[in-house]
Amino acid sequence: MHMRLIFGLIFILLAPSMVSAQSCSGRDLSAQMPAAARAALDAALAAQPYPEGLLWQAKRGDTTIWLFGTYHLYDAEALKFMGRIRPLIQLADTVFVEGTTEDMDRLKSETLRRPELMFNYDNPTLPDSLSEADWQVLSAEIKARGIPPFLAAKMAPWRVSVTLSLPVCAVKLMAEGKKGLDFQIMEYASAEGKPIKALERFDTILTIFADLSFEDQIKMVQSAIPSLANGEDAFATMRAQYLNGRVLEIWEFSRLLAYEHSTFSRAEVDEMMATTEISLMRDRNLDWLSRLLPEAEGKTVFLAAGALHLAGRHGLLTLLDQRGFELMRLDAGGKSGDE
Repeated sequence: MHMRLIFGLIFILLAPSMVSAQSCSGRDLSAQMPAAARAALDAALAAQPYPEGLLWQAKRGDTTIWLFGTYHLYDAEALKFMGRIRPLIQLADTVFVEGTTEDMDRLKSETLRRPELMFNYDNPTLPDSLSEADWQVLSAEIKARGIPPFLAAKMAPWRVSVTLSLPVCAVKLMAEGKKGLDFQIMEYASAEGKPIKALERFDTILTIFADLSFEDQIKMVQSAIPSLANGEDAFATMRAQYLNGRVLEIWEFSRLLAYEHSTFSRAEVDEMMATTEISLMRDRNLDWLSRLLPEAEGKTVFLAAGALHLAGRHGLLTLLDQRGFELMRLDAGGKSGDE
């Protein structure tokens, strides 16, 4: 949890995955917050634009963009949003997603072809970079997720951290093949004969992580270790926040937890989160709009992307607002619609 949760959002709200969310138990920690902590969280959310909402319309002249914030896991309750999404896809000229199914296949091939993207060849191994106690904890946890410790020792630290971001209960179900909202959207759009286009290159996420310094990647791993036992609670918390449309709360709640429980100072937590926000959200959002807006001009398009891309000062909604689009929230207070 804590800083590990931040990076785990890559596979849950920032990049596709196929995990059954209901197969994990856990407590919604945000529902049990002390009054003072709740007030601090609410204040942090109120300070930023568009903190809530999963389904939006952005309109400027004869250009209409529907935006939906996805949850990249299989979840029966989340799939109920398809009831609201299908009519919009039917009316759209084009559907934009983070990555098409062809991109996902290409990404898999690329990681097999270029092992240097996933393995650490030029720096010390993880056992040499961590304390003996930390390595022993990590070894047991990574083994429980199906990766032999001797292999993890040579993996890129960022890859180990992302692997640890999902609780064991979820990792064991990744082979089930049940598809999350992104894939459901693409399958429906394809059945409707709609063009499906990617918002970014297939290897964007890999490139971002590969550019992290080795020291920063080790920090990611170290931040994961103290809270591995609480992974299912973090998972349950994030799911509840998403299903209720409290998008930015996912981000700010993880910040408060990191302040309280991580081994890093508040300044270090803020620095890591700011760096993550810039590289994984702000910069990607700006790049997406540079591709999207010329193609959307004078048309109606549907955009599906990880929910965290919508909210906050660097979110797609703010960026569209700044570009003269009128925004209207379409989901009913964050509740999913009927099938």
